[in-house]
Amino acid sequence: MQNDKLKFNDYALYLLVFSVTFENWNPFGLQGVFSITKMTTILYLISSIGVISKRVSLKYMSYYVYPLMFYIVIESMSSLINVKYIQSYNDITSFKVLQLILFMIIISNHLIEKPHLNLKVLKIYVYSIALLSFLFLMGIGIDSEYTDLTSRLSLFGENPNAIGVKGAIALMIIFSLILEGKINLLSKIIFSFFSISIIAMISGTASRGAFILVFLGGLITVLLQKSTFKVKFFSIIASIFIGMLLWQYFLSNEVLLKRLLETTEEGNTGRNELWEAGMNIFYDNPIVGVGRSGFLNEMKIYYGLPMDTHNIFIALLATTGIMGFLFFIIFFLRIWKFAYYNYKYSKSILFLIVLVIITFHMFKAGGILTQIFPWFIFSLVIGATRLSKQL
Repeated sequence: MQNDKLKFNDYALYLLVFSVTFENWNPFGLQGVFSITKMTTILYLISSIGVISKRVSLKYMSYYVYPLMFYIVIESMSSLINVKYIQSYNDITSFKVLQLILFMIIISNHLIEKPHLNLKVLKIYVYSIALLSFLFLMGIGIDSEYTDLTSRLSLFGENPNAIGVKGAIALMIIFSLILEGKINLLSKIIFSFFSISIIAMISGTASRGAFILVFLGGLITVLLQKSTFKVKFFSIIASIFIGMLLWQYFLSNEVLLKRLLETTEEGNTGRNELWEAGMNIFYDNPIVGVGRSGFLNEMKIYYGLPMDTHNIFIALLATTGIMGFLFFIIFFLRIWKFAYYNYKYSKSILFLIVLVIITFHMFKAGGILTQIFPWFIFSLVIGATRLSKQL
């Protein structure tokens, strides 16, 4: 009976992982209240009740959680200092972030306890992204305003940049699994087939970040691959050939080409003024920032509109100053530390490259800490690397 409950808990985790791709899909019309991912999260939490003491244990997680708690405390203090802007409890600190930290603890402990699930979870994530790309090719779930090669792709309520980075992560997982021989021949053929539709989907987003990540991720994966000189040499040659084909394919998208030219010729990332405004807020409030309560009001003053900076690190500096920023960076560097140790020990680039991609995304994404996806990635990396050999 106990084994059946544990298996159900594992299957609930698989279902949650599969649904993360569709985080913003609200088929019931309850925007911001209920979604497919929230449903699977609730199911997973219910399935964890029998082992909840293990799942919420801080035995291995205190190393990551304590810096985050100090960050939350500083954010709350800073928000209270700017009390005139507080209209609700959520203006003091984000209760959703607290929920997502708990989410990270539970999933990480699950994977630490059962390291054999790590590879399965990665494959399920790839299947989910593959399904998303197939639906795109069939014209299902596409934003009504999307027109091939003339606008940017939005799928199931997900913005183009988020789709692009999710696709890039799936592509790098496929590339790493094939390169490191962690899947059999049949799986290699199937995953290679998946990669074709995923590449088409990434191109449709016209995301500059995803475009860079495909090539940067591929380059890092090949160069850091632990293999013989002969294998690495042929991997580099094959990667150059495939890279040239991908380069031509991506640049055939006029929207992406135009956006890349804007960046290279004008230095315009589309976020320059937002970043400048966020940094100016930090310069004027360097110790503890302006808090959640004052952030959007200050952005309205410095930028003209109450918008996010679209860079989580600048947003952290603006809201919590150098103190809160340092505590978050401690948490983040600890994830990096064990991901690197895992790479050295297991000779697998898999989790390190996933972390590279999500880090890059954090430099250009807005409101990312209130989204499930980055905490899901943190959970995977921590779960796979907190202890010694995992794969």
